[in-house]
Amino acid sequence: MEENLELIHRYIKGECDPVEKQGVEQRLREDGDFMAAYEAERAIIQGIGLAERERLKNELKSVSVKSEGPRINYWLAVAALIPLLILGYYFFNIQPDTNELYSNYYEPYGNYEFGIERGESDSLSTLQTIFKAYDNGDYSQVRIGLDSLILSDSRSSFVFYRGICNLELEKVDSAIRDFSKVMESTSDYKTIATWYLALAHLQNKDTERTEALLKKLIEANQMTKRAEELLNQLP
Repeated sequence: MEENLELIHRYIKGECDPVEKQGVEQRLREDGDFMAAYEAERAIIQGIGLAERERLKNELKSVSVKSEGPRINYWLAVAALIPLLILGYYFFNIQPDTNELYSNYYEPYGNYEFGIERGESDSLSTLQTIFKAYDNGDYSQVRIGLDSLILSDSRSSFVFYRGICNLELEKVDSAIRDFSKVMESTSDYKTIATWYLALAHLQNKDTERTEALLKKLIEANQMTKRAEELLNQLP
């Protein structure tokens, strides 16, 4: 576990060599638990979490300062604090609504497959141009580009990323159609599409469908920790 976290930490900071980078990106596509660990580490490093994540980060910082061997104690502190946070959550009977839960758990999926290597920016293909726009958060432009690509190449990865763009553009019903289509395939994106489909239904306040999809992930032993965590907070 510690080895995975160190690797993820170096990947986020851009310190991996090309072979390591390729291996990490493959695992992010294929291993739901590894992807969940990546998201958690990135949330802590970048400080993009909401209230509870920020509180956890501050608590960890205060523990780390007093400790020897900060990296190891950091993760011991995570293990120690999480049960306290959970107990505090239920003690005060905080029940987030669907909008809050969606905000807490949603962030756009990273571009792990169509990245641009250094030195390639002078002559980009159509696909690279689309995903450069994705990396820049220009989801409206990306959606237009993917619509055009999908007319001749309906591969699941294109449909999946169009679903992310639709969520970002608040076209939730369109996102649901895209993720549902990916789920029907045998693509490597099937698991992560299930997760985002659950979030899309959550955004639509359809907690029954969200619950069913989260249970499907848990039963398949995919993204189990995140799925269980969200499932336990559904209204």
